[in-house]
Formats: sequence, C-alpha cells, structure tokens
Amino acid sequence: MTYKMIFERDGNGWLVSCPEVQGFHAAGRTIEAARSHLRDALEVSLDHLPEDEAARVAATAVWEEDIRLPSEVQMDIGAARQIRQLADQVQQQASEALRSTVAKLEAVGLSRRDAATVLGLSHQRVQQLRG
Repeated sequence: MTYKMIFERDGNGWLVSCPEVQGFHAAGRTIEAARSHLRDALEVSLDHLPEDEAARVAATAVWEEDIRLPSEVQMDIGAARQIRQLADQVQQQASEALRSTVAKLEAVGLSRRDAATVLGLSHQRVQQLRG
C-alpha cells in the first residue's frame, strides 16, 4: 500500500504525519533521521491489525514524501533542480564531444599529452576519455 508522508519543520527537526493512518507520528532531527523511523511508526500506528499483519504491512509499505517548506523556498528549489538537470545534460554533451575529439586527435597522431594540452585537460582526463 502507498502512504503519503508529510514532512514539516518543527523547531530544529522534522515531524512526519500520515493522513491515511490515524495516530501516525514520526520525527527526526534531519529528513534522513525522520525517514529511518517511518516503518516502525507505521507498524505501531497499525495497532488495530494483528501484530504480524501490522509488521508485514509496515515492511512492504511504499510512501510518497511531501516535504513542506515556505512557497518562496519551494519555487527556488524547483528552479535549482531544473538548472541542475540542464547542467547534467550539458555535462553529458561536453563529455561526448570531448570523447569524440580525443579520438580524432589520436587518429591524426597526437600523443595523449599533446591532446591534453590542446584541449586544456590533464593527460589523465584524456586517458579516461579514451576509454
């Protein structure tokens, strides 16, 4: 079963609630710490089920995280993620272009060190690009 876990700041940490499960509460100083408590908190909150079934449900549960922050910060996070995705794409294109160029420089007889000098890279990086 899939549960929605809502993470909200509380002073120096995070509180987690789950609207689908009455009485569910988890907490942690960091998001990761709060995440580490989710399965145990879910199992305890499913006290209306037999103990072995509650343990099975908690062990196999999947959840969607809703990390709630002020809207102006959420917009910045969205923009930063988009820019990072674009940067990753450009980095991939740059690596492909360098790999192709290194192969061409090697084909015309340049040494690894000369190819590195021409491209402004270390000879170690040129070696990695070769293959």
